[in-house]
Amino acid sequence: DRAALIVGSVSTTYAALDAAANRVAGSLRGRGLHTGDRIALHGRNGTEPVMLYFGSARAGTVLMNLSIRQSTKEVCGILTLSGARMLFQDGAAPAIPTASIATIPFGLEFESFMNEPVLEEAALSPDDPYCVTYTGGTTGQPRGVLVSHRARAGQSHAIAKAFGFKSDDVVCVSTPMTHVAGLFVCFQPAIAVGATCVLMDHWDAGVFLDLAERHGISTTVMVPTQLIDILAHETFRPEQMRSLQRIIYAGAPMPALVLANLLERLP
Repeated sequence: DRAALIVGSVSTTYAALDAAANRVAGSLRGRGLHTGDRIALHGRNGTEPVMLYFGSARAGTVLMNLSIRQSTKEVCGILTLSGARMLFQDGAAPAIPTASIATIPFGLEFESFMNEPVLEEAALSPDDPYCVTYTGGTTGQPRGVLVSHRARAGQSHAIAKAFGFKSDDVVCVSTPMTHVAGLFVCFQPAIAVGATCVLMDHWDAGVFLDLAERHGISTTVMVPTQLIDILAHETFRPEQMRSLQRIIYAGAPMPALVLANLLERLP
């Protein structure tokens, strides 16, 4: 009965997430998708994308993770190049002209999509591809990085061990899970040890402070600018973060003054 996900006021247990992933896998296979076929996710962090992450893995399809910050031209280019057969989107993602690709919005249409009968999981090899994550494209076209099931599992457990993730942790996923840091450095390691993940669909320092206090967040992964936002926020009180045991930061150099400020002001 342990909570796997908390999104807003809605909590999803591991048992419910497992059942949903099975339904998604059955629906993908029931729609005629086979091992190795590409599908795309274009949206923010949320419960339904997580169902898709694990359902796609069980179906053997390869999930293309697309950021809502990518331009329509970039997204269309990736969909064409990858040969994606289905696109899943949330309301924050811009409309993509995909006449040749089945598009399923999260919400009622996704619920309807999941009503297909549950089929057996696909027979997979550890080295079969799990997903593709893309670079930001700041120096050219976004480049896809293929991640296998073996790499996903190995990295998740290695990071969980290295940073001391535990099953009683409450982990805030505040960076996009369409990016490697949010998905493979924060979310997947937390799920691998049975922790609870609190998902943010966009960054807001005030919202994070409220979540930290309300849910007793113990772990998070951030870029330095997020930590600067927290310290500068008008509602910041150190006791709001008294449950926080570890902050993993990456993505940019940490200014020495910011680090010293964190160590001085946090409980």
